[in-house]
Amino acid sequence: MSTLAALVPVAIIWELTVNPSRTKEFTDMMADNIIASRTYDGNLQFDVFTDPTRLDKVILIEKWESEEKRQIYMQWRMKTGGMDQIQPYFLKSPVLVKLNQAVE
Repeated sequence: MSTLAALVPVAIIWELTVNPSRTKEFTDMMADNIIASRTYDGNLQFDVFTDPTRLDKVILIEKWESEEKRQIYMQWRMKTGGMDQIQPYFLKSPVLVKLNQAVE
């Protein structure tokens, strides 16, 4: 990755399919842990949304100063077990969309 590309803000949109009977439990767990994500070095935004018409859909929207800072955060989440903590809620693999900021 070039140095210039590493400095471009990135947005990450996660579409999660969770067990609808556990959506509230999942969002409560996310609420308990969201401050750590929002205050992590390089994080500009971290929000959790639900679809009121589909209880199985949860959307995470993240914005990071750079892909490099996001990768460091993801490594920390893997090392501390954060990813293992959320995995049991999923009915299928998350869909990830990664976007580079094109206009400020």
